[in-house]
Amino acid sequence: LGYPWVVGLWRQSFLGNVLRDPATQRSSASFTAATVAVQKGAQVLRVHDVLPHRQLTQIVDRIRKA
Repeated sequence: LGYPWVVGLWRQSFLGNVLRDPATQRSSASFTAATVAVQKGAQVLRVHDVLPHRQLTQIVDRIRKA
């Protein structure tokens, strides 16, 4: 489509449905889902914890370039 992907996955209910966890315990699932989204081409992440997601994207970028 030619537009950047914007993804917001932080503590989403579908993560809780998969793991059967309350929203307060979905951080790991949220980071995992964000990692997959970035690997699949997401260019913008809507997040609550900016620093760890920035680090996540830096790691994914470094792995891509390896």
